[in-house]
Amino acid sequence: MKEPYYTSSTCRLCQSEKLERAVSLGLSPVSEKYVNRDELGEPGVMVPLDLYFCSNCSHVQLVDVVEPEYLWSDYTFRTGDNPALIEHFSDYASRVHTFANLNETDLIIDVGSNDGTLLKSWQRKGFRNVLGVDPAIDIGAEANAAGVETLIGFLNQAIAEKILEQHGRAKLITANNVYAHCDDLIGMTQAIRSVLDPDGLFTFEASYLLDIVEKDLIGTIFHEHLSYHSVISLQSYFLRQDM
Repeated sequence: MKEPYYTSSTCRLCQSEKLERAVSLGLSPVSEKYVNRDELGEPGVMVPLDLYFCSNCSHVQLVDVVEPEYLWSDYTFRTGDNPALIEHFSDYASRVHTFANLNETDLIIDVGSNDGTLLKSWQRKGFRNVLGVDPAIDIGAEANAAGVETLIGFLNQAIAEKILEQHGRAKLITANNVYAHCDDLIGMTQAIRSVLDPDGLFTFEASYLLDIVEKDLIGTIFHEHLSYHSVISLQSYFLRQDM
């Protein structure tokens, strides 16, 4: 079997080749990939788990990338199974609503929408023009069945063009944890920019590199989390993306 991962030689944010290995955690099984009883005796997939530092833009990242289709198409985690996350996203929507100039007919898009938990919070506030984008096939189907329209796939330019054709531009785009998970951040950011209304707002959440270092959050380092973001690297990145 071909190993379901590849190794990148350039920084995910600035595309520089000035990458230095900062922390090596050896080989690790791929998270969220479970086996049935018949597969217990077979060797599992092991992927390097090493953190690299970009000396050009200071971004910290994994360079060994599990193939997205292998990692996400049968993803099992559901946001709606976690009461703390349900409460968090309800509060998140309320906080964004206080400073975002939104009408109830405005399009709201959630990238990496999972089972639609965040978008349901907007629906409860009276917003009906909501759209999710997520690659998890079964979870996306569940969201659609629950009344949260969801496009199955990774947000790229092709899906962005489909959104523009069918829905128009979005006044609000959210992406929570997605900026830690995506390898082609430049492609996804440009897709977001092309769909976002000129007066629109883009908000996202991701774990913070300073917290990981100061609080020794080693458990947050695994193959789903490709990027470990800092303000300094993101600021220069978004300026380069005209965001």
